[in-house]
Amino acid sequence: MTEAPTRPRKKRSGLVFQVLLVAAILAAIWFSFGRNVLSLQNRQEDLPLKLAEMQLASVIKGTEALAQVNKLHNLNLGLTSAYIAEYSHTFNPYHNSNDKVTVWVGKAESSQAAATLLSRMRQGIEKGGSPFSNLRQITVNEQTVFALDGPGGAHFFYQSTKNSEEVIWLTVEAASPTFILEQALELF
Repeated sequence: MTEAPTRPRKKRSGLVFQVLLVAAILAAIWFSFGRNVLSLQNRQEDLPLKLAEMQLASVIKGTEALAQVNKLHNLNLGLTSAYIAEYSHTFNPYHNSNDKVTVWVGKAESSQAAATLLSRMRQGIEKGGSPFSNLRQITVNEQTVFALDGPGGAHFFYQSTKNSEEVIWLTVEAASPTFILEQALELF
């Protein structure tokens, strides 16, 4: 009687290991894609996914955004909602630009309330005592915008023409802040 040849266990265990390794890598890729791409698209259906070739990197909405906006001003601004969106090139490791934009959007009860808030912001900065200076009114694409200097880049604020109940504040860290402002005026 002759015994049937047996396969070495090493080859079979090596194959199982390779299959498990490939499955783990595919699962990690799928998880990363779902978390970083699909979830942003599903959560931010009302936000532009791009601003001046930068992608939406993070968003804060709801009560957390309202709390941050009110804390920044040390008072309750009477906003009904808010969000803070950050755009950057961090998604692309081959991009040499460190450009970054933070968009603060506050929604007031009405367009009149938004106009009043815009005026209060301007007056508060004119008084002094804030880290911002050199407040100036400019016109970009036939829209009134307030530009000022301060920490973290170039700063702009304006009442949205897309939604007149919204007041927008941009912090732009880029070599061409005016180009980014023009893009933002079209989107926000």
